[in-house]
Amino acid sequence: MKSTLFRLSLSLLTLTFTTSVLSAETCDIDLAKKVYGICAACHGQPDTENPPLGPSLKGLFGRESGTLSGFIYSVAMEKAEITWDEDSLNTYLEAPMTVVSGTSMAFAGIRDEHQRKNLICWLANFEQRKQDSTN
Repeated sequence: MKSTLFRLSLSLLTLTFTTSVLSAETCDIDLAKKVYGICAACHGQPDTENPPLGPSLKGLFGRESGTLSGFIYSVAMEKAEITWDEDSLNTYLEAPMTVVSGTSMAFAGIRDEHQRKNLICWLANFEQRKQDSTN
């Protein structure tokens, strides 16, 4: 019985993990760009070095929260110890002020999972698409 429950739990975990992120081929780029419009006011375009208000999202994936040089973060974000990847960004963007209580990012979040996943897919593949379009 325990073995069956373990296998079932492992299967569900694997299914959840493998379906949590969209591949570059399945991104709805138009939807992602539309959703990103609410981000752009503070973060600029994803490859912007010095956006108007928020930290640059260039090189976001793999970076630890609150560590981008030249940007002043809230203490809460500096202490959050989040390494940004598709899963952590998905969780954060759903409810930023809940995930990092005390963040200075005054944004309620993106409740729609489909919108979040397409946005994250677009961001994760932004640099590659940019290189492809210049070649």
